[in-house]
Amino acid sequence: MKLIRIVGFGVICVVTAAAVAAGASASSATLDDMTLRESDLPAGFDQLFSHRLPRAEAIEIQGAITSGYRGGWQREFTRAQGVDSAVVTSSVLKYATTDDAHRAVRRSWQHILDHAGAKRLLVARPLGDEARAIAYQTTGAITAYAVVWRYKNVNGSVLLVGLKSLGVTLDLATRLAVKQQRHMRLES
Repeated sequence: MKLIRIVGFGVICVVTAAAVAAGASASSATLDDMTLRESDLPAGFDQLFSHRLPRAEAIEIQGAITSGYRGGWQREFTRAQGVDSAVVTSSVLKYATTDDAHRAVRRSWQHILDHAGAKRLLVARPLGDEARAIAYQTTGAITAYAVVWRYKNVNGSVLLVGLKSLGVTLDLATRLAVKQQRHMRLES
């Protein structure tokens, strides 16, 4: 599960930073308000945790921090069905400028592609200033889908991990990312 979080966090940083900076910044809104809420998820998901993402944890997850990192927030939700479960991790990372976010996304995205064996996918819905998606196999039939994007100086990501029989698909990950983007726009 730690590898899933490491890759997911890195994916979030990479895609968000890859967008060309527009010069605008999200306001100092509360970061937790920019993440998914339990009501955004399909029935059966329960919130496992919601916490600030300290700089030290961000460094542990992605290996390094791009200059301008101001803080982050992460929420995780689980859905259990017998012995199987699905996990949704919703994260935001705020940077001082859109240029900082741009650099963070580029660096993280390349790191994930180089180390996770991830497959690039298309994001089928408009999302932020730029969005990317990846899929990778974890163990057995468990698949992880990550959607990462940048909106102004905030990087958003949704990581969905589990069995397809529990509804884990790129379409669901993308729909959740669109819902999170709405929260990000309302708070900026």
